[in-house]
Amino acid sequence: MKKKKKTSKADLHIHSTFSDGQDTPRKIVKKAIEKDLSVIAITDHNRIKGAIEAQNYVKEEKLPIDVIIGEEVYTQEGEIIGLFLKNHITPHKTAKETCQEIKKQGGLVIAPHPASIIGGVGLSYKKIRELEKEKLIDAIEIYNGGDIIRFDRHLTKHKVHFPHLAKVAGSDSHQERDLGDCFTYFSGSTALDLKKAIKERKTIPAQISSYLTLAHILGYILRGVPRMLKKDRHYPHKTKISFKIKSMLRQIKEKYWQIPEFRMETHHLE
Repeated sequence: MKKKKKTSKADLHIHSTFSDGQDTPRKIVKKAIEKDLSVIAITDHNRIKGAIEAQNYVKEEKLPIDVIIGEEVYTQEGEIIGLFLKNHITPHKTAKETCQEIKKQGGLVIAPHPASIIGGVGLSYKKIRELEKEKLIDAIEIYNGGDIIRFDRHLTKHKVHFPHLAKVAGSDSHQERDLGDCFTYFSGSTALDLKKAIKERKTIPAQISSYLTLAHILGYILRGVPRMLKKDRHYPHKTKISFKIKSMLRQIKEKYWQIPEFRMETHHLE
Protein backbone atom coordinates (compact mmCIF):
# COMPACT_ATOMS: atom_id res chain seq x y z
CA MET A 1 0.00 0.00 0.00
CA LYS A 2 1.37 3.39 -1.05
CA LYS A 3 2.15 5.65 1.91
CA LYS A 4 0.21 8.90 1.93
CA LYS A 5 2.40 11.95 1.49
CA LYS A 6 2.57 14.44 4.36
CA THR A 7 0.61 17.69 4.11
CA SER A 8 2.53 20.79 5.17
CA LYS A 9 2.04 24.53 5.55
CA ALA A 10 3.86 27.37 3.80
CA ASP A 11 3.71 31.13 4.27
CA LEU A 12 4.58 32.66 0.91
CA HIS A 13 4.51 36.38 1.71
CA ILE A 14 6.72 37.71 4.52
CA HIS A 15 8.65 40.99 5.00
CA SER A 16 11.80 41.44 7.06
CA THR A 17 13.94 44.35 8.27
CA PHE A 18 15.56 44.38 4.84
CA SER A 19 12.45 46.25 3.60
CA ASP A 20 9.55 47.45 5.76
CA GLY A 21 9.27 44.51 8.19
CA GLN A 22 9.99 44.79 11.90
CA ASP A 23 11.83 41.49 12.42
CA THR A 24 15.18 40.16 11.25
CA PRO A 25 15.33 37.16 8.92
CA ARG A 26 16.67 35.00 11.77
CA LYS A 27 13.83 35.96 14.07
CA ILE A 28 11.32 35.21 11.30
CA VAL A 29 12.82 31.74 10.79
CA LYS A 30 12.62 30.93 14.51
CA LYS A 31 9.00 32.09 14.77
CA ALA A 32 8.04 30.17 11.61
CA ILE A 33 9.39 26.95 13.13
CA GLU A 34 7.40 27.65 16.30
CA LYS A 35 4.27 28.03 14.18
CA ASP A 36 4.83 24.67 12.47
CA LEU A 37 5.53 26.09 9.02
CA SER A 38 7.58 23.79 6.78
CA VAL A 39 8.35 26.39 4.11
CA ILE A 40 8.49 30.17 4.13
CA ALA A 41 9.22 32.77 1.46
CA ILE A 42 10.74 36.07 2.50
CA THR A 43 9.51 38.55 -0.08
CA ASP A 44 10.93 41.96 0.77
CA HIS A 45 10.07 44.90 -1.46
CA ASN A 46 12.53 45.01 -4.37
CA ARG A 47 15.19 43.14 -2.37
CA ILE A 48 16.36 39.55 -1.88
CA LYS A 49 19.16 40.02 0.70
CA GLY A 50 16.86 39.25 3.64
CA ALA A 51 15.75 36.00 2.03
CA ILE A 52 19.35 35.01 1.30
CA GLU A 53 20.33 35.70 4.90
CA ALA A 54 17.46 33.56 6.18
CA GLN A 55 18.31 30.73 3.80
CA ASN A 56 21.96 30.77 4.83
CA TYR A 57 20.98 30.79 8.52
CA VAL A 58 18.81 27.69 8.02
CA LYS A 59 21.65 25.87 6.24
CA GLU A 60 24.26 26.82 8.86
CA GLU A 61 22.10 25.77 11.80
CA LYS A 62 20.52 22.80 9.96
CA LEU A 63 17.04 23.94 10.95
CA PRO A 64 13.87 21.98 10.02
CA ILE A 65 12.45 24.49 7.57
CA ASP A 66 13.00 25.56 3.95
CA VAL A 67 13.38 29.21 2.94
CA ILE A 68 12.48 30.36 -0.55
CA ILE A 69 14.22 33.40 -1.99
CA GLY A 70 11.41 35.71 -3.00
CA GLU A 71 10.84 39.35 -3.84
CA GLU A 72 7.74 41.55 -3.98
CA VAL A 73 8.49 43.64 -7.02
CA TYR A 74 6.97 47.00 -7.87
CA THR A 75 5.83 47.11 -11.50
CA GLN A 76 4.07 49.80 -13.49
CA GLU A 77 0.74 48.03 -13.00
CA GLY A 78 1.04 46.81 -9.42
CA GLU A 79 3.04 44.47 -7.20
CA ILE A 80 4.17 40.99 -8.25
CA ILE A 81 5.84 38.30 -6.15
CA GLY A 82 8.64 36.24 -7.63
CA LEU A 83 9.57 32.97 -5.87
CA PHE A 84 12.58 30.66 -6.28
CA LEU A 85 14.76 33.52 -7.48
CA LYS A 86 18.48 33.45 -8.08
CA ASN A 87 18.99 37.17 -8.61
CA HIS A 88 17.33 40.46 -7.71
CA ILE A 89 14.49 41.51 -10.04
CA THR A 90 14.67 45.10 -11.27
CA PRO A 91 11.57 47.09 -10.20
CA HIS A 92 9.44 49.64 -12.09
CA LYS A 93 9.20 47.68 -15.34
CA THR A 94 5.90 46.58 -16.85
CA ALA A 95 4.13 43.62 -15.27
CA LYS A 96 4.81 41.53 -18.37
CA GLU A 97 8.55 42.33 -18.40
CA THR A 98 8.78 41.55 -14.68
CA CYS A 99 7.06 38.18 -15.10
CA GLN A 100 9.36 37.34 -18.01
CA GLU A 101 12.43 38.18 -15.92
CA ILE A 102 11.21 35.94 -13.08
CA LYS A 103 10.49 33.10 -15.52
CA LYS A 104 13.99 33.39 -17.02
CA GLN A 105 15.37 32.55 -13.57
CA GLY A 106 13.15 29.48 -13.34
CA GLY A 107 10.99 31.21 -10.75
CA LEU A 108 7.27 31.26 -10.08
CA VAL A 109 5.04 34.32 -10.39
CA ILE A 110 2.32 35.12 -7.85
CA ALA A 111 -0.25 37.91 -7.93
CA PRO A 112 -0.41 39.14 -4.31
CA HIS A 113 -3.47 40.88 -2.82
CA PRO A 114 -5.23 41.24 -6.20
CA ALA A 115 -7.27 44.43 -6.52
CA SER A 116 -6.24 45.45 -2.99
CA ILE A 117 -7.64 48.69 -1.63
CA ILE A 118 -5.06 50.24 0.72
CA GLY A 119 -2.54 47.70 2.05
CA GLY A 120 -0.70 47.23 -1.21
CA VAL A 121 -0.97 48.02 -4.91
CA GLY A 122 -2.36 44.83 -6.43
CA LEU A 123 -2.67 43.97 -10.09
CA SER A 124 -6.15 44.41 -11.51
CA TYR A 125 -8.11 41.28 -12.39
CA LYS A 126 -7.95 42.38 -16.04
CA LYS A 127 -4.14 42.47 -15.96
CA ILE A 128 -3.98 39.08 -14.20
CA ARG A 129 -6.18 37.60 -16.94
CA GLU A 130 -3.85 39.00 -19.61
CA LEU A 131 -0.79 37.49 -17.92
CA GLU A 132 -2.64 34.21 -17.39
CA LYS A 133 -3.42 33.95 -21.11
CA GLU A 134 0.28 34.41 -21.91
CA LYS A 135 1.21 31.79 -19.27
CA LEU A 136 3.33 34.31 -17.40
CA ILE A 137 1.71 33.87 -14.00
CA ASP A 138 1.46 30.77 -11.81
CA ALA A 139 -0.69 31.61 -8.79
CA ILE A 140 -3.08 34.11 -7.27
CA GLU A 141 -3.21 35.01 -3.59
CA ILE A 142 -6.68 34.21 -2.24
CA TYR A 143 -5.99 35.12 1.38
CA ASN A 144 -3.65 37.93 2.46
CA GLY A 145 -3.10 38.82 6.11
CA GLY A 146 -2.98 42.53 5.31
CA ASP A 147 -6.25 42.59 3.35
CA ILE A 148 -8.83 44.39 5.46
CA ILE A 149 -11.70 42.44 3.92
CA ARG A 150 -10.16 39.01 4.37
CA PHE A 151 -12.70 38.35 7.14
CA ASP A 152 -15.49 38.26 4.53
CA ARG A 153 -15.67 34.56 3.69
CA HIS A 154 -18.20 34.97 0.93
CA LEU A 155 -16.00 37.49 -0.84
CA THR A 156 -12.77 35.52 -0.55
CA LYS A 157 -14.43 32.23 -1.57
CA HIS A 158 -15.86 33.83 -4.70
CA LYS A 159 -12.99 35.75 -6.21
CA VAL A 160 -12.67 35.82 -9.97
CA HIS A 161 -12.11 32.31 -11.27
CA PHE A 162 -8.67 31.78 -12.79
CA PRO A 163 -8.73 28.11 -13.82
CA HIS A 164 -5.07 27.95 -14.82
CA LEU A 165 -3.67 29.52 -11.67
CA ALA A 166 -2.84 27.88 -8.35
CA LYS A 167 -4.63 29.34 -5.33
CA VAL A 168 -2.28 30.33 -2.49
CA ALA A 169 -2.22 32.41 0.70
CA GLY A 170 0.37 34.49 2.54
CA SER A 171 0.38 36.43 5.77
CA ASP A 172 2.02 39.54 4.25
CA SER A 173 3.59 39.67 7.71
CA HIS A 174 5.50 42.78 8.75
CA GLN A 175 5.78 41.62 12.37
CA GLU A 176 6.16 38.18 13.89
CA ARG A 177 2.73 38.00 15.55
CA ASP A 178 1.09 37.96 12.07
CA LEU A 179 3.39 35.28 10.67
CA GLY A 180 1.40 32.29 9.41
CA ASP A 181 -2.01 33.95 9.84
CA CYS A 182 -2.66 33.08 6.21
CA PHE A 183 -0.86 30.09 4.68
CA THR A 184 -0.86 27.48 1.93
CA TYR A 185 -1.36 23.74 2.34
CA PHE A 186 0.64 21.48 0.01
CA SER A 187 1.54 17.83 -0.29
CA GLY A 188 5.09 17.08 0.89
CA SER A 189 7.36 19.06 3.17
CA THR A 190 10.05 20.80 1.12
CA ALA A 191 10.29 23.91 -1.04
CA LEU A 192 10.57 21.69 -4.13
CA ASP A 193 7.38 19.86 -3.11
CA LEU A 194 5.66 23.22 -2.84
CA LYS A 195 6.94 24.34 -6.23
CA LYS A 196 5.57 21.15 -7.78
CA ALA A 197 2.21 21.64 -6.05
CA ILE A 198 1.92 25.21 -7.36
CA LYS A 199 2.76 24.13 -10.90
CA GLU A 200 0.16 21.37 -10.70
CA ARG A 201 -2.40 23.71 -9.07
CA LYS A 202 -2.77 21.43 -6.06
CA THR A 203 -2.35 23.97 -3.27
CA ILE A 204 -5.07 24.95 -0.79
CA PRO A 205 -5.17 28.50 0.66
CA ALA A 206 -6.09 28.82 4.33
CA GLN A 207 -6.36 31.37 7.11
CA ILE A 208 -6.22 31.04 10.88
CA SER A 209 -9.23 33.23 11.61
CA SER A 210 -12.13 34.74 9.72
CA TYR A 211 -12.23 38.04 11.59
CA LEU A 212 -10.05 41.06 12.18
CA THR A 213 -8.71 41.80 15.65
CA LEU A 214 -8.26 45.37 16.89
CA ALA A 215 -4.50 44.91 16.43
CA HIS A 216 -5.02 43.98 12.77
CA ILE A 217 -7.25 46.98 12.15
CA LEU A 218 -4.89 49.45 13.87
CA GLY A 219 -1.88 47.95 12.09
CA TYR A 220 -3.67 48.18 8.77
CA ILE A 221 -4.59 51.83 9.31
CA LEU A 222 -1.13 52.82 10.59
CA ARG A 223 0.58 51.11 7.65
CA GLY A 224 -1.95 51.55 4.87
CA VAL A 225 -3.40 55.05 5.16
CA PRO A 226 -0.04 56.91 5.32
CA ARG A 227 1.08 54.88 2.32
CA MET A 228 -1.83 56.29 0.36
CA LEU A 229 -1.16 59.88 1.37
CA LYS A 230 2.62 60.15 1.11
CA LYS A 231 5.08 59.59 -1.68
CA ASP A 232 6.65 56.17 -1.86
CA ARG A 233 10.31 56.29 -2.83
CA HIS A 234 10.10 52.73 -4.15
CA TYR A 235 7.07 53.46 -6.30
CA PRO A 236 7.68 56.98 -7.66
CA HIS A 237 5.31 56.81 -10.64
CA LYS A 238 2.36 55.70 -8.47
CA THR A 239 2.48 58.38 -5.77
CA LYS A 240 -0.16 60.90 -6.85
CA ILE A 241 -3.18 60.90 -4.55
CA SER A 242 -5.45 61.23 -7.59
CA PHE A 243 -4.06 57.96 -8.95
CA LYS A 244 -4.53 56.22 -5.61
CA ILE A 245 -8.15 57.37 -5.31
CA LYS A 246 -8.91 56.19 -8.86
CA SER A 247 -7.15 52.92 -8.11
CA MET A 248 -9.20 52.42 -4.95
CA LEU A 249 -12.48 53.04 -6.79
CA ARG A 250 -11.48 50.57 -9.52
CA GLN A 251 -10.52 47.97 -6.97
CA ILE A 252 -13.79 48.36 -5.04
CA LYS A 253 -15.70 48.02 -8.29
CA GLU A 254 -13.85 44.84 -9.20
CA LYS A 255 -14.39 43.33 -5.77
CA TYR A 256 -18.09 44.04 -5.50
CA TRP A 257 -19.57 44.33 -9.00
CA GLN A 258 -17.47 42.29 -11.42
CA ILE A 259 -16.91 39.02 -9.58
CA PRO A 260 -18.60 35.98 -11.18
CA GLU A 261 -19.68 33.37 -8.64
CA PHE A 262 -17.92 30.02 -8.49
CA ARG A 263 -17.25 27.38 -5.87
CA MET A 264 -13.66 26.85 -4.85
CA GLU A 265 -12.44 24.25 -2.41
CA THR A 266 -10.63 26.01 0.40
CA HIS A 267 -9.85 25.35 4.04
CA HIS A 268 -10.73 27.44 7.07
CA LEU A 269 -9.31 27.04 10.54
CA GLU A 270 -11.37 28.43 13.37
